[in-house]
Amino acid sequence: MAQWHRKYNPSILVQELEKSRSINSEGKAQFDGFGMMTISPKLQEMICMNSEITHEDKHGIVMQSIFNAGRDTLTAETILTEINQLEGAYLSSCEHNYIVVTSLSIDKNHHKLPNVKIDDNKINFSASLPKSFAKAIDNMQSIIYFTNKKKLPSDYLQARVSVRAKSVYLAAEKALDSLNFFRGILNFAINFGGQTFSFGGGYNKPINRILLGPIHTLHKPNGEIAVKDVHWFEQGYQEPLQPYYDISIVNSIAKFDRIMKAVNKIYKNIKKSKIKEELQNAILLYNNALDSYDYEVSYIKLWATLELLTATGQDDNHKVTVRRAAFIFNNPEQEKIHLELLRNFRNNLVHRGYMNAKLEIFVYDLKLYVERLLRFLIFNQSRFENFSDVGYFLDRNIESDTLDRKSKLINFAKKLNKSRNPNK
Repeated sequence: MAQWHRKYNPSILVQELEKSRSINSEGKAQFDGFGMMTISPKLQEMICMNSEITHEDKHGIVMQSIFNAGRDTLTAETILTEINQLEGAYLSSCEHNYIVVTSLSIDKNHHKLPNVKIDDNKINFSASLPKSFAKAIDNMQSIIYFTNKKKLPSDYLQARVSVRAKSVYLAAEKALDSLNFFRGILNFAINFGGQTFSFGGGYNKPINRILLGPIHTLHKPNGEIAVKDVHWFEQGYQEPLQPYYDISIVNSIAKFDRIMKAVNKIYKNIKKSKIKEELQNAILLYNNALDSYDYEVSYIKLWATLELLTATGQDDNHKVTVRRAAFIFNNPEQEKIHLELLRNFRNNLVHRGYMNAKLEIFVYDLKLYVERLLRFLIFNQSRFENFSDVGYFLDRNIESDTLDRKSKLINFAKKLNKSRNPNK
């Protein structure tokens, strides 16, 4: 059931909307000026709704609730009543089959990807689209307009993601999350340990080799566009990149086969893990960080990934992140020095807002720490019952003799407890 967040007072904003409200000749509410445009997004952030509802669907529900409640005097309570009715209708609605079509920056002429299933969403890869899908996309006027402004890639691998969802926005979100998770593992396998410095030569390119294509469209299973004019353009798209195919390697296809074996192994470990949700979120955040053309954005998101992987809480300071991230290395004290430098650099980016000429070097250094810790957790996932165990484990950065002494004390406490409770 939807509720207003306790820390906010929506009534103040609702009163502003009420001042601009009137009823038109059809008996419907209308609002003068920019009140609806500027206030409704703020009200949206003040409301707590079911987590299954996407940001876009939440926006639609709040907007419709304001207009519905606006037939009479607007109050926070009347808007909330309408929101709950619309939320209930959304949650009780039936799911429909959709297919999201996009592409990946993999050379379709040299590499193939196996079809995969991520969270019940089936992903099909192919060099070209079935005719019904291709025709539907070619007929979309907004895409024709887009292609007149920017060049589209011609040699990217095509991807179709089949999902079931209550809304078109949820379908797109589920499909792209599944595809980005798979793409994140693929980029992780390709990127691991790699460093390629441009030293300021030309403009930055994303560190990730496998990017999404510029256009994502939503279809019915028969290929028709699901909803007229509903599609998405990839933010930040500039031009087609050289699709992934390492021509410097004599046997690039054999190398790609080894990468795919690593991807399969990583995915199997995450899938069976009890800390699957956190590992999946870390892969998504890592992948998103290295998609960016802006290395300042990459750095800040990589640090957020490190915080996630070290189970650093909101009330913890960044020194917790440094201490825990250093623990898996052979010389934790030495690694703490490097991590402390990276922490200070992150703070300078956030608080001073300037670009350092050596940013690229720091990005790659931080990337290595994130990748080492992510790999460690993926291949040791069976040791953790939950993610709080990860934080506890990474905090054991103390001398071996101290660990042995504490272990003996824990075993002694177990024996004492057992003597008091012989049936346990």
